[in-house]
Amino acid sequence: MGQRVNEEIPLKTDLLVIGGSGAASNAAVAAAKSGVDVLLVSKGKVGKSGNAIISTSTLSIDGETAYQLGEKKADRSLTKNALFQTIVKASFYLSEQCLVQDFVEDCGKRVHEFLSLARAMGKRVRFLAPSGWITANTTVGAVIREQIRRYPNIKIIEDAMVIDLIRSGDRVNGALALDLYNGKFHVIHAKAVIIASGGFQPYSFKCTSSDSTGDGMAMALRAGAELADMEFQLFLPGVALSPPHLKGSIYPFVWFAARLAQPAINTSSGKSVLESADKNIVSLGKNAKLWKLINLYYWTKEMECEGRPGSEEFYFDFSSVKRLSYLKSLLKMNLLLKMLYKGKWRFGGENIRPFHDMIKQGKPWQVGISSEYCMGGILVDEHMKTTLEGLYACGEAASGLYGAFRVESGLSEMLVQGYRAGAEASKYAKESQESKLDSAYLDKIKEQVSELVKDNLHSGRSSYNVYKLWDELRYVADTGLGLVRNESDSGSALSRVRHIGEEKISGLRVSDRSRHYNSELLNLLQLKNVCLCLQASLMCSMARKESRGTHLRSDHVRVYNADFLHRHVISFKGSSLSLRKRSPDLRFMEPSREVYKNIEEYLKKEFF
Repeated sequence: MGQRVNEEIPLKTDLLVIGGSGAASNAAVAAAKSGVDVLLVSKGKVGKSGNAIISTSTLSIDGETAYQLGEKKADRSLTKNALFQTIVKASFYLSEQCLVQDFVEDCGKRVHEFLSLARAMGKRVRFLAPSGWITANTTVGAVIREQIRRYPNIKIIEDAMVIDLIRSGDRVNGALALDLYNGKFHVIHAKAVIIASGGFQPYSFKCTSSDSTGDGMAMALRAGAELADMEFQLFLPGVALSPPHLKGSIYPFVWFAARLAQPAINTSSGKSVLESADKNIVSLGKNAKLWKLINLYYWTKEMECEGRPGSEEFYFDFSSVKRLSYLKSLLKMNLLLKMLYKGKWRFGGENIRPFHDMIKQGKPWQVGISSEYCMGGILVDEHMKTTLEGLYACGEAASGLYGAFRVESGLSEMLVQGYRAGAEASKYAKESQESKLDSAYLDKIKEQVSELVKDNLHSGRSSYNVYKLWDELRYVADTGLGLVRNESDSGSALSRVRHIGEEKISGLRVSDRSRHYNSELLNLLQLKNVCLCLQASLMCSMARKESRGTHLRSDHVRVYNADFLHRHVISFKGSSLSLRKRSPDLRFMEPSREVYKNIEEYLKKEFF
């Protein structure tokens, strides 16, 4: 690993990278290669926290490049141009096409670097046609740590939460972090800062890391940067609801998406989810790139037909699957798991045998729809630069690549954007002079944190509890920003989240008065970030009176290219959040300005 810093010494560095997963490590490595000094600060352990290490990891590029890399089973017809078009169309034309072009051009090289290092370390990677690879979650973490270890000019601070950015005029030149174990502050003075801290997932049911609290997005917004596309959340169909100890496992989704023996997808009443679906669209969904979007669309239609728009309960029913077909598929799956995890019946750290015991007993798999990823994030240009001088963002913390729906690998995105952000930010750091820290602003941030642990609860507010407020915000997100939305629910949710922020969270203090390993303080700091990001998301959702990608409105089912072919951008105006419209970059592909009667019609016209 990189050298560990002495917390007692004021910290100066050329480049500060905030995060500890794939985007952050690639940013740090790219910058270190250029010769600048890098400080990487992670809320958890580097390479052992964040979403990149949750389960199996997939990487994908174009088939043309995969073939050139030696994968003779790659589909060469999936050219770079075809990949570009797929991403733009799947984004519903809200992606910044300059970012897509950069991604398509760079992803082959970045993925090749990752695979080469993984294989050199003895890690197992398997090619999956037409143009992707699969590896174990542990491989990602191991590669991240090995990358950083190779560069002595990368220093790290782990288990420290960056609370806020520090500015000098309009330039970001550092940050304040809180050591989660000893409660000390780290004042970090940097020529440039990269936010690679992951996404924002505020829901009660998710299959991802609990670290995804929008910290980077919130601190960028408070500093004066802008967020975009916050209405677009990616949900994953086919996540286990039972047995209880496996709730949240994505194994059922992996089984289904791997095109193994296919179970019927039924509602709780026994109705087939895809029975009335357009067969051409369903066949399009056999392409794994669009599988999530198509299934989410049809699953939600059945939820509404059965009068249960907030329900998440579905069933994978294997009763009609021929036994021989099932056994062959089980053999293939166990061979894959043995390759990835060196033992059958193991998926990540889980024993997945109970799933197959249920099939033996004639029981279906109970599955639901969980939160997976946020397409929204910090507004960046093609250089990964934000609207603030000296501040960059990449990976899930940034926005603009995937628009209304993420069709490609999140890990590929991390590698490409992280490297580009590191290269661009290091250029800026080399060319810029050190600017003076704003000591008054720094003291103000410190005092705000110190106030949270003082015994000075305001009268009438002692009944508020950090953990109860977490539950309340999750409920607000579930009901107002869920997969199916409408004006009434989202409006009520927006009013409620504003009330929670202004009347409950703003005056809340923690009962634990120490800053030493104070989990209550950590939860309160994260709660503030989630509350701010949730407000931004609901504002964007309310403004988009149409359905587009995974933003599904029950009261506005049409896709209005004529009126809504724009991105929603959120910023602070004074003390309040403000929304503006921004036209996406359409330099390579210009969409039709027609109105589609629903998502289904859009997919037909764009992909057939």
